[in-house]
Amino acid sequence: MDRTLPGFKVLPTSGIASRVVHLFLSVLRYISQIIFHCVANVFSNPFPKLPRVYGYPILGLLPQSCNDGLPASTRDLFEAAAHDGASWAWIGPLPLVYIRDPSLIRKVFVENEHRISRVGSNGRGPFSILERTVGDMVLTAEGEQWSKWHRSFVKNVNTTPAHKRYYPNILRIAGRHVEKLRIQKSGDDIFHAVQDFSLDAAWSLALGIDDAAASSVNLLKTFAQFSLYPGNLSHLWRHRIRNMIWGRPNGAADTIEQSMKHRIDTCLKAFLEGHIAQLNPDIPDRNGRFSFLQDVSRASGGTAQNPITGDVMAQARQMFVFGHEASASLVFWAMYEVSLHPDVARNIRSELLAHGWSKDNANFETLRELSYLDAVFNEVLRVHPPVLNTARLVDQPIELQTRNSDAVIIPRDTMVISSIHFLHHDSQVWEHADAFRPERWKDLLPNALENKCEYIPFLAGRRRCPSSNFVALQVKVMLAMLFSQLDLELPGVENMEDKLDIVVRPSQPVKYVVRELQ
Repeated sequence: MDRTLPGFKVLPTSGIASRVVHLFLSVLRYISQIIFHCVANVFSNPFPKLPRVYGYPILGLLPQSCNDGLPASTRDLFEAAAHDGASWAWIGPLPLVYIRDPSLIRKVFVENEHRISRVGSNGRGPFSILERTVGDMVLTAEGEQWSKWHRSFVKNVNTTPAHKRYYPNILRIAGRHVEKLRIQKSGDDIFHAVQDFSLDAAWSLALGIDDAAASSVNLLKTFAQFSLYPGNLSHLWRHRIRNMIWGRPNGAADTIEQSMKHRIDTCLKAFLEGHIAQLNPDIPDRNGRFSFLQDVSRASGGTAQNPITGDVMAQARQMFVFGHEASASLVFWAMYEVSLHPDVARNIRSELLAHGWSKDNANFETLRELSYLDAVFNEVLRVHPPVLNTARLVDQPIELQTRNSDAVIIPRDTMVISSIHFLHHDSQVWEHADAFRPERWKDLLPNALENKCEYIPFLAGRRRCPSSNFVALQVKVMLAMLFSQLDLELPGVENMEDKLDIVVRPSQPVKYVVRELQ
Protein backbone atom coordinates (compact mmCIF):
# COMPACT_ATOMS: atom_id res chain seq x y z
CA MET A 1 0.00 0.00 0.00
CA ASP A 2 1.62 3.25 -1.13
CA ARG A 3 0.94 6.26 1.06
CA THR A 4 3.87 8.52 0.15
CA LEU A 5 3.67 11.96 1.68
CA PRO A 6 4.40 14.76 -0.82
CA GLY A 7 8.01 15.92 -0.51
CA PHE A 8 9.25 19.33 0.48
CA LYS A 9 10.66 21.77 -2.05
CA VAL A 10 14.20 22.87 -1.13
CA LEU A 11 14.94 26.51 -1.96
CA PRO A 12 18.36 27.17 -3.56
CA THR A 13 20.96 28.43 -1.08
CA SER A 14 24.71 28.00 -0.87
CA GLY A 15 27.55 26.76 1.32
CA ILE A 16 26.99 25.74 4.92
CA ALA A 17 23.54 27.29 4.98
CA SER A 18 22.50 25.05 2.08
CA ARG A 19 23.71 21.98 3.94
CA VAL A 20 21.90 22.97 7.13
CA VAL A 21 18.67 23.66 5.26
CA HIS A 22 18.96 20.34 3.39
CA LEU A 23 19.55 18.38 6.60
CA PHE A 24 16.70 20.14 8.41
CA LEU A 25 14.22 19.51 5.61
CA SER A 26 15.40 15.91 5.20
CA VAL A 27 14.85 15.23 8.89
CA LEU A 28 11.48 16.96 8.77
CA ARG A 29 10.44 15.00 5.70
CA TYR A 30 11.54 11.67 7.18
CA ILE A 31 9.81 12.29 10.51
CA SER A 32 6.68 13.49 8.73
CA GLN A 33 6.57 10.40 6.53
CA ILE A 34 7.04 8.10 9.52
CA ILE A 35 4.28 9.85 11.43
CA PHE A 36 2.03 9.82 8.37
CA HIS A 37 2.54 6.10 7.78
CA CYS A 38 2.20 5.16 11.44
CA VAL A 39 -0.96 7.21 11.97
CA ALA A 40 -2.43 5.72 8.79
CA ASN A 41 -1.63 2.26 10.16
CA VAL A 42 -4.05 2.85 13.03
CA PHE A 43 -6.91 2.90 10.54
CA SER A 44 -5.67 0.27 8.06
CA ASN A 45 -5.79 -3.52 8.13
CA PRO A 46 -3.98 -5.18 5.23
CA PHE A 47 -4.68 -8.65 6.71
CA PRO A 48 -8.31 -8.63 7.90
CA LYS A 49 -8.43 -12.44 8.03
CA LEU A 50 -5.42 -12.78 10.34
CA PRO A 51 -5.37 -12.02 14.07
CA ARG A 52 -3.50 -8.82 14.85
CA VAL A 53 -1.14 -7.97 17.70
CA TYR A 54 -1.60 -4.26 18.29
CA GLY A 55 1.22 -3.09 20.51
CA TYR A 56 1.34 0.69 20.81
CA PRO A 57 -1.43 2.76 19.16
CA ILE A 58 0.75 4.36 16.47
CA LEU A 59 4.12 2.56 16.40
CA GLY A 60 2.75 -0.97 16.84
CA LEU A 61 5.37 -3.39 18.16
CA LEU A 62 8.31 -1.13 17.36
CA PRO A 63 8.89 0.31 20.88
CA GLN A 64 8.59 -3.12 22.53
CA SER A 65 10.90 -4.72 19.95
CA CYS A 66 13.50 -1.96 20.34
CA ASN A 67 13.41 -1.98 24.15
CA ASP A 68 12.96 -5.69 24.93
CA GLY A 69 14.19 -7.26 21.69
CA LEU A 70 12.30 -8.99 18.92
CA PRO A 71 11.81 -12.26 20.91
CA ALA A 72 9.39 -10.50 23.27
CA SER A 73 7.25 -9.47 20.30
CA THR A 74 7.46 -12.84 18.56
CA ARG A 75 6.00 -14.54 21.63
CA ASP A 76 2.90 -12.33 21.40
CA LEU A 77 2.65 -13.05 17.67
CA PHE A 78 3.14 -16.79 18.24
CA GLU A 79 0.31 -16.92 20.76
CA ALA A 80 -1.98 -14.85 18.53
CA ALA A 81 -1.43 -17.34 15.68
CA ALA A 82 -2.68 -20.34 17.69
CA HIS A 83 -5.93 -20.83 15.73
CA ASP A 84 -5.15 -19.46 12.27
CA GLY A 85 -1.51 -20.52 11.96
CA ALA A 86 -0.38 -16.95 11.29
CA SER A 87 -0.76 -13.46 12.76
CA TRP A 88 0.41 -9.97 11.97
CA ALA A 89 1.41 -6.59 13.41
CA TRP A 90 2.82 -3.23 12.45
CA ILE A 91 6.44 -2.53 13.39
CA GLY A 92 6.46 1.21 12.81
CA PRO A 93 5.44 1.65 9.16
CA LEU A 94 6.41 -1.94 8.23
CA PRO A 95 3.85 -4.79 8.18
CA LEU A 96 5.10 -8.03 9.72
CA VAL A 97 3.45 -11.44 9.29
CA TYR A 98 4.30 -14.18 11.78
CA ILE A 99 4.06 -17.78 10.54
CA ARG A 100 3.36 -20.47 13.16
CA ASP A 101 1.80 -23.45 11.37
CA PRO A 102 4.49 -25.80 9.94
CA SER A 103 2.66 -26.21 6.61
CA LEU A 104 2.55 -22.42 6.23
CA ILE A 105 6.23 -22.16 7.19
CA ARG A 106 6.98 -24.57 4.37
CA LYS A 107 4.72 -22.65 1.99
CA VAL A 108 6.46 -19.34 2.64
CA PHE A 109 10.10 -20.22 3.31
CA VAL A 110 10.55 -23.25 1.04
CA GLU A 111 7.95 -23.35 -1.73
CA ASN A 112 8.05 -19.59 -2.26
CA GLU A 113 11.72 -18.99 -1.57
CA HIS A 114 12.03 -17.35 -5.00
CA ARG A 115 9.54 -14.69 -3.84
CA ILE A 116 11.41 -13.74 -0.67
CA SER A 117 14.92 -12.51 0.06
CA ARG A 118 17.28 -11.98 2.94
CA VAL A 119 18.52 -8.52 2.01
CA GLY A 120 15.93 -7.12 -0.41
CA SER A 121 16.52 -4.88 -3.41
CA ASN A 122 15.87 -1.80 -1.26
CA GLY A 123 18.16 -2.87 1.59
CA ARG A 124 15.27 -3.31 4.02
CA GLY A 125 15.50 -7.08 4.42
CA PRO A 126 16.31 -8.76 7.76
CA PHE A 127 19.85 -9.68 6.66
CA SER A 128 20.66 -6.21 5.31
CA ILE A 129 22.53 -5.33 8.52
CA LEU A 130 24.73 -8.41 8.04
CA GLU A 131 25.48 -7.43 4.46
CA ARG A 132 26.44 -3.90 5.44
CA THR A 133 28.50 -4.78 8.53
CA VAL A 134 30.21 -7.96 7.29
CA GLY A 135 30.06 -7.86 3.50
CA ASP A 136 29.77 -10.54 0.84
CA MET A 137 29.43 -14.15 2.02
CA VAL A 138 27.24 -17.21 1.49
CA LEU A 139 24.70 -16.03 4.05
CA THR A 140 23.88 -12.75 2.31
CA ALA A 141 24.63 -13.51 -1.35
CA GLU A 142 21.96 -14.03 -3.99
CA GLY A 143 21.80 -15.49 -7.50
CA GLU A 144 24.84 -16.96 -9.22
CA GLN A 145 27.26 -15.59 -6.65
CA TRP A 146 25.40 -17.46 -3.91
CA SER A 147 25.30 -20.65 -6.00
CA LYS A 148 29.06 -20.52 -6.57
CA TRP A 149 30.02 -19.94 -2.95
CA HIS A 150 27.37 -22.34 -1.66
CA ARG A 151 28.58 -25.20 -3.89
CA SER A 152 32.16 -24.67 -2.75
CA PHE A 153 31.18 -24.49 0.92
CA VAL A 154 28.99 -27.60 0.83
CA LYS A 155 31.55 -29.66 -1.11
CA ASN A 156 34.38 -28.85 1.27
CA VAL A 157 32.47 -28.64 4.55
CA ASN A 158 29.22 -30.58 4.56
CA THR A 159 29.75 -33.90 2.76
CA THR A 160 30.71 -37.32 4.13
CA PRO A 161 34.02 -37.45 2.17
CA ALA A 162 34.95 -34.06 3.64
CA HIS A 163 34.05 -35.27 7.13
CA LYS A 164 36.21 -38.38 6.77
CA ARG A 165 39.09 -36.14 5.76
CA TYR A 166 38.64 -33.78 8.72
CA TYR A 167 37.72 -36.43 11.30
CA PRO A 168 41.26 -37.16 12.57
CA ASN A 169 41.85 -33.44 13.10
CA ILE A 170 38.58 -32.90 14.98
CA LEU A 171 39.23 -36.02 17.05
CA ARG A 172 42.68 -34.77 17.99
CA ILE A 173 41.35 -31.30 18.88
CA ALA A 174 38.48 -32.69 20.97
CA GLY A 175 40.88 -35.01 22.80
CA ARG A 176 43.19 -32.12 23.61
CA HIS A 177 40.37 -29.98 25.01
CA VAL A 178 38.92 -32.84 27.07
CA GLU A 179 42.39 -33.48 28.49
CA LYS A 180 42.61 -29.79 29.40
CA LEU A 181 39.33 -30.07 31.30
CA ARG A 182 40.60 -33.19 33.08
CA ILE A 183 43.75 -31.40 34.22
CA GLN A 184 41.92 -28.25 35.33
CA LYS A 185 39.21 -30.25 37.17
CA SER A 186 37.04 -27.13 37.55
CA GLY A 187 36.56 -23.66 36.18
CA ASP A 188 34.40 -20.55 36.13
CA ASP A 189 33.16 -20.59 32.53
CA ILE A 190 32.46 -23.80 30.65
CA PHE A 191 31.16 -21.89 27.62
CA HIS A 192 34.57 -20.26 27.21
CA ALA A 193 36.21 -23.70 27.23
CA VAL A 194 33.69 -24.99 24.69
CA GLN A 195 34.16 -21.91 22.52
CA ASP A 196 37.91 -22.57 22.35
CA PHE A 197 37.22 -26.10 21.10
CA SER A 198 34.79 -24.83 18.46
CA LEU A 199 37.22 -22.16 17.27
CA ASP A 200 39.99 -24.72 16.89
CA ALA A 201 37.69 -27.16 15.06
CA ALA A 202 36.26 -24.55 12.69
CA TRP A 203 39.58 -23.03 11.68
CA SER A 204 41.16 -26.47 11.44
CA LEU A 205 38.70 -27.02 8.62
CA ALA A 206 39.30 -23.56 7.14
CA LEU A 207 43.09 -23.37 7.43
CA GLY A 208 44.36 -26.77 8.54
CA ILE A 209 45.56 -25.40 11.90
CA ASP A 210 44.89 -26.82 15.37
CA ASP A 211 45.36 -23.83 17.65
CA ALA A 212 43.20 -21.00 16.32
CA ALA A 213 41.85 -20.18 19.79
CA ALA A 214 45.34 -19.23 20.96
CA SER A 215 45.64 -16.54 18.29
CA SER A 216 42.02 -15.42 18.00
CA VAL A 217 41.72 -12.82 20.77
CA ASN A 218 41.14 -10.05 18.24
CA LEU A 219 38.69 -12.23 16.30
CA LEU A 220 36.58 -12.82 19.41
CA LYS A 221 36.77 -9.17 20.47
CA THR A 222 35.64 -8.05 17.02
CA PHE A 223 32.92 -10.71 16.96
CA ALA A 224 31.59 -9.48 20.31
CA GLN A 225 31.34 -5.94 18.91
CA PHE A 226 29.71 -7.16 15.70
CA SER A 227 27.14 -9.31 17.54
CA LEU A 228 25.43 -6.17 18.86
CA TYR A 229 24.09 -5.33 15.39
CA PRO A 230 22.23 -8.25 13.71
CA GLY A 231 18.57 -8.39 14.68
CA ASN A 232 18.83 -5.07 16.53
CA LEU A 233 15.79 -3.01 15.52
CA SER A 234 17.09 0.03 17.38
CA HIS A 235 20.17 -0.01 15.18
CA LEU A 236 18.00 -0.46 12.09
CA TRP A 237 16.07 2.74 12.74
CA ARG A 238 19.17 4.68 13.76
CA HIS A 239 20.72 3.52 10.49
CA ARG A 240 17.83 4.95 8.51
CA ILE A 241 18.07 8.29 10.29
CA ARG A 242 21.85 8.50 9.80
CA ASN A 243 21.57 7.75 6.09
CA MET A 244 18.72 10.19 5.68
CA ILE A 245 20.77 12.95 7.34
CA TRP A 246 23.75 12.30 5.10
CA GLY A 247 21.68 11.88 1.97
CA ARG A 248 22.53 8.21 1.43
CA PRO A 249 20.08 5.57 0.16
CA ASN A 250 18.69 3.24 2.82
CA GLY A 251 20.58 0.25 1.44
CA ALA A 252 23.98 1.94 1.79
CA ALA A 253 26.14 1.30 4.86
CA ASP A 254 26.14 4.16 7.33
CA THR A 255 29.30 5.43 9.01
CA ILE A 256 29.01 3.08 12.01
CA GLU A 257 28.43 0.06 9.75
CA GLN A 258 31.33 1.07 7.51
CA SER A 259 33.56 1.24 10.57
CA MET A 260 32.39 -2.20 11.75
CA LYS A 261 32.98 -3.74 8.33
CA HIS A 262 36.46 -2.21 8.21
CA ARG A 263 37.26 -3.68 11.65
CA ILE A 264 36.04 -7.13 10.61
CA ASP A 265 37.97 -7.17 7.33
CA THR A 266 41.12 -5.81 8.98
CA CYS A 267 40.90 -8.41 11.75
CA LEU A 268 40.22 -11.27 9.34
CA LYS A 269 43.04 -10.26 6.98
CA ALA A 270 45.48 -10.04 9.88
CA PHE A 271 44.39 -13.50 11.07
CA LEU A 272 44.71 -14.99 7.58
CA GLU A 273 48.07 -13.32 6.99
CA GLY A 274 49.27 -14.86 10.24
CA HIS A 275 48.66 -18.26 8.61
CA ILE A 276 49.60 -17.30 5.06
CA ALA A 277 51.43 -20.57 4.36
CA GLN A 278 48.18 -22.48 4.86
CA LEU A 279 46.61 -20.38 2.08
CA ASN A 280 49.37 -20.70 -0.52
CA PRO A 281 47.72 -22.50 -3.47
CA ASP A 282 51.10 -23.76 -4.73
CA ILE A 283 51.80 -25.81 -1.61
CA PRO A 284 50.19 -29.29 -1.45
CA ASP A 285 48.21 -30.49 1.56
CA ARG A 286 50.48 -30.76 4.59
CA ASN A 287 50.35 -34.19 6.24
CA GLY A 288 46.70 -34.58 5.32
CA ARG A 289 45.81 -31.19 6.87
CA PHE A 290 43.51 -29.96 4.14
CA SER A 291 42.79 -26.22 4.12
CA PHE A 292 39.37 -25.26 2.76
CA LEU A 293 40.43 -21.65 2.19
CA GLN A 294 43.57 -22.82 0.38
CA ASP A 295 41.33 -24.77 -1.98
CA VAL A 296 39.18 -21.65 -2.47
CA SER A 297 42.29 -19.59 -3.20
CA ARG A 298 43.45 -22.15 -5.75
CA ALA A 299 40.04 -22.20 -7.47
CA SER A 300 39.69 -18.41 -7.53
CA GLY A 301 43.05 -17.47 -9.04
CA GLY A 302 45.10 -16.99 -5.88
CA THR A 303 48.88 -16.99 -6.10
CA ALA A 304 51.75 -17.59 -3.71
CA GLN A 305 52.24 -13.82 -3.58
CA ASN A 306 48.52 -13.00 -3.17
CA PRO A 307 46.53 -16.01 -1.93
CA ILE A 308 43.80 -13.94 -0.23
CA THR A 309 41.31 -13.50 -3.07
CA GLY A 310 37.82 -12.03 -2.91
CA ASP A 311 36.36 -15.53 -2.67
CA VAL A 312 38.72 -16.39 0.20
CA MET A 313 37.55 -13.30 2.10
CA ALA A 314 33.88 -14.15 1.42
CA GLN A 315 34.26 -17.67 2.83
CA ALA A 316 36.38 -16.39 5.73
CA ARG A 317 33.57 -13.96 6.60
CA GLN A 318 31.13 -16.88 6.66
CA MET A 319 33.44 -18.73 9.05
CA PHE A 320 33.76 -15.59 11.18
CA VAL A 321 29.99 -15.15 11.57
CA PHE A 322 28.83 -18.77 11.97
CA GLY A 323 31.96 -20.92 12.00
CA HIS A 324 32.18 -21.54 15.73
CA GLU A 325 29.20 -20.04 17.58
CA ALA A 326 26.60 -22.64 16.57
CA SER A 327 28.71 -25.65 17.57
CA ALA A 328 29.85 -23.95 20.80
CA SER A 329 26.23 -23.21 21.68
CA LEU A 330 25.10 -26.78 20.99
CA VAL A 331 27.95 -28.42 22.91
CA PHE A 332 27.19 -26.17 25.87
CA TRP A 333 23.43 -26.88 25.83
CA ALA A 334 24.14 -30.61 25.53
CA MET A 335 26.36 -30.37 28.61
CA TYR A 336 23.63 -28.38 30.35
CA GLU A 337 20.90 -30.94 29.64
CA VAL A 338 23.09 -33.92 30.50
CA SER A 339 24.02 -32.28 33.81
CA LEU A 340 20.29 -32.02 34.59
CA HIS A 341 19.59 -35.58 33.39
CA PRO A 342 22.29 -37.96 34.70
CA ASP A 343 20.50 -40.91 33.08
CA VAL A 344 21.33 -39.42 29.67
CA ALA A 345 25.05 -39.47 30.49
CA ARG A 346 24.76 -43.11 31.59
CA ASN A 347 22.97 -44.04 28.36
CA ILE A 348 25.61 -42.29 26.25
CA ARG A 349 28.39 -44.18 28.04
CA SER A 350 26.56 -47.50 27.73
CA GLU A 351 26.21 -47.02 23.98
CA LEU A 352 29.86 -46.01 23.57
CA LEU A 353 30.93 -49.09 25.53
CA ALA A 354 28.62 -51.39 23.56
CA HIS A 355 30.09 -50.16 20.26
CA GLY A 356 33.67 -50.17 21.49
CA TRP A 357 34.13 -46.44 20.90
CA SER A 358 36.82 -44.82 23.05
CA LYS A 359 39.53 -42.19 22.72
CA ASP A 360 41.92 -44.95 21.62
CA ASN A 361 39.44 -46.60 19.26
CA ALA A 362 37.42 -43.68 17.89
CA ASN A 363 36.35 -45.05 14.53
CA PHE A 364 34.48 -42.66 12.19
CA GLU A 365 31.99 -45.27 10.98
CA THR A 366 31.30 -46.37 14.56
CA LEU A 367 30.47 -42.79 15.52
CA ARG A 368 27.86 -42.73 12.75
CA GLU A 369 26.20 -45.82 14.26
CA LEU A 370 25.61 -44.28 17.70
CA SER A 371 21.84 -43.87 17.54
CA TYR A 372 21.37 -42.68 21.13
CA LEU A 373 24.06 -40.01 20.72
CA ASP A 374 22.23 -38.94 17.55
CA ALA A 375 19.01 -38.74 19.55
CA VAL A 376 20.67 -36.56 22.19
CA PHE A 377 22.01 -34.26 19.49
CA ASN A 378 18.62 -34.03 17.76
CA GLU A 379 16.88 -33.26 21.05
CA VAL A 380 19.41 -30.57 21.91
CA LEU A 381 18.72 -29.03 18.50
CA ARG A 382 15.00 -29.15 19.20
CA VAL A 383 15.05 -27.71 22.70
CA HIS A 384 17.94 -25.29 22.12
CA PRO A 385 18.07 -24.40 18.40
CA PRO A 386 21.18 -22.26 17.88
CA VAL A 387 19.28 -19.58 15.94
CA LEU A 388 16.09 -18.22 17.48
CA ASN A 389 14.20 -16.78 14.48
CA THR A 390 14.23 -16.79 10.71
CA ALA A 391 12.90 -13.88 8.67
CA ARG A 392 12.67 -12.71 5.06
CA LEU A 393 11.41 -9.74 3.06
CA VAL A 394 8.64 -10.46 0.55
CA ASP A 395 9.71 -9.41 -2.97
CA GLN A 396 6.67 -10.81 -4.79
CA PRO A 397 3.15 -11.36 -3.37
CA ILE A 398 2.57 -14.74 -1.69
CA GLU A 399 -0.85 -16.35 -1.36
CA LEU A 400 -1.57 -18.46 1.71
CA GLN A 401 -4.51 -20.42 3.02
CA THR A 402 -4.86 -20.30 6.80
CA ARG A 403 -5.96 -23.19 9.00
CA ASN A 404 -9.47 -21.79 8.70
CA SER A 405 -9.20 -22.00 4.88
CA ASP A 406 -9.13 -18.20 4.56
CA ALA A 407 -7.12 -16.90 1.62
CA VAL A 408 -4.47 -14.34 2.58
CA ILE A 409 -2.16 -12.47 0.22
CA ILE A 410 1.11 -11.23 1.70
CA PRO A 411 2.13 -8.19 -0.38
CA ARG A 412 5.56 -7.01 -1.44
CA ASP A 413 7.72 -5.28 1.20
CA THR A 414 6.14 -7.25 4.06
CA MET A 415 8.45 -8.89 6.58
CA VAL A 416 7.69 -12.56 7.25
CA ILE A 417 9.10 -14.20 10.36
CA SER A 418 8.93 -17.49 12.24
CA SER A 419 10.47 -18.46 15.56
CA ILE A 420 12.38 -21.73 15.39
CA HIS A 421 12.47 -21.81 19.18
CA PHE A 422 8.69 -21.46 19.57
CA LEU A 423 8.07 -23.96 16.75
CA HIS A 424 10.21 -26.54 18.54
CA HIS A 425 8.34 -25.87 21.79
CA ASP A 426 4.88 -25.78 20.20
CA SER A 427 2.49 -28.17 21.96
CA GLN A 428 0.43 -28.28 18.75
CA VAL A 429 3.40 -29.96 17.07
CA TRP A 430 5.26 -31.80 19.85
CA GLU A 431 4.13 -33.94 22.78
CA HIS A 432 5.71 -32.81 26.04
CA ALA A 433 7.17 -29.97 24.00
CA ASP A 434 9.21 -28.39 26.80
CA ALA A 435 10.68 -31.63 28.14
CA PHE A 436 14.15 -32.85 27.18
CA ARG A 437 13.51 -36.43 26.01
CA PRO A 438 16.07 -37.97 23.62
CA GLU A 439 13.94 -41.14 23.57
CA ARG A 440 11.32 -39.39 21.43
CA TRP A 441 13.71 -39.73 18.45
CA LYS A 442 13.57 -43.53 18.49
CA ASP A 443 10.73 -43.48 15.97
CA LEU A 444 11.27 -40.03 14.42
CA LEU A 445 13.26 -39.12 11.33
CA PRO A 446 14.80 -35.61 11.44
CA ASN A 447 14.85 -35.28 7.65
CA ALA A 448 11.15 -36.15 7.38
CA LEU A 449 10.26 -33.63 10.07
CA GLU A 450 12.42 -31.00 8.38
CA ASN A 451 10.65 -31.65 5.09
CA LYS A 452 7.35 -30.87 6.86
CA CYS A 453 8.97 -27.85 8.58
CA GLU A 454 8.09 -29.17 12.02
CA TYR A 455 11.76 -29.34 12.95
CA ILE A 456 14.08 -26.78 11.35
CA PRO A 457 17.14 -26.16 13.56
CA PHE A 458 19.17 -25.44 10.43
CA LEU A 459 16.20 -24.09 8.41
CA ALA A 460 14.95 -25.92 5.32
CA GLY A 461 15.07 -25.73 1.55
CA ARG A 462 17.95 -24.55 -0.62
CA ARG A 463 18.99 -21.85 1.85
CA ARG A 464 19.33 -24.16 4.85
CA CYS A 465 22.60 -23.97 6.79
CA PRO A 466 25.42 -25.15 4.48
CA SER A 467 27.51 -26.48 7.38
CA SER A 468 24.87 -28.33 9.41
CA ASN A 469 26.51 -31.75 9.04
CA PHE A 470 29.92 -30.38 10.03
CA VAL A 471 28.38 -28.81 13.13
CA ALA A 472 26.83 -32.19 13.98
CA LEU A 473 30.19 -33.92 13.57
CA GLN A 474 31.94 -31.44 15.89
CA VAL A 475 29.29 -31.71 18.58
CA LYS A 476 29.04 -35.50 18.56
CA VAL A 477 32.81 -35.99 18.59
CA MET A 478 33.18 -33.64 21.55
CA LEU A 479 30.32 -35.26 23.49
CA ALA A 480 31.61 -38.78 22.83
CA MET A 481 35.16 -37.84 23.79
CA LEU A 482 33.99 -36.01 26.93
CA PHE A 483 31.49 -38.49 28.35
CA SER A 484 33.66 -41.53 27.59
CA GLN A 485 36.29 -40.15 29.99
CA LEU A 486 34.78 -37.64 32.40
CA ASP A 487 31.77 -36.95 34.55
CA LEU A 488 30.64 -33.33 34.22
CA GLU A 489 28.75 -31.25 36.77
CA LEU A 490 27.46 -27.70 36.24
CA PRO A 491 26.50 -26.49 39.73
CA GLY A 492 23.51 -24.20 40.06
CA VAL A 493 22.31 -24.18 36.44
CA GLU A 494 18.72 -25.22 37.18
CA ASN A 495 17.32 -21.70 36.80
CA MET A 496 19.86 -20.34 34.35
CA GLU A 497 18.60 -17.90 31.71
CA ASP A 498 19.81 -17.76 28.14
CA LYS A 499 21.12 -14.80 26.16
CA LEU A 500 19.78 -14.14 22.69
CA ASP A 501 22.86 -13.25 20.65
CA ILE A 502 23.94 -14.35 17.16
CA VAL A 503 23.12 -17.74 18.66
CA VAL A 504 21.41 -18.64 21.94
CA ARG A 505 24.01 -18.83 24.69
CA PRO A 506 24.09 -18.65 28.51
CA SER A 507 23.45 -15.21 29.97
CA GLN A 508 26.29 -15.53 32.49
CA PRO A 509 29.43 -17.62 33.08
CA VAL A 510 28.67 -21.19 34.14
CA LYS A 511 30.97 -22.94 36.61
CA TYR A 512 31.93 -26.56 36.03
CA VAL A 513 33.48 -29.51 37.84
CA VAL A 514 34.79 -32.64 36.11
CA ARG A 515 35.77 -35.99 37.58
CA GLU A 516 37.50 -38.90 35.95
CA LEU A 517 35.34 -41.97 35.48
CA GLN A 518 36.22 -44.90 37.68
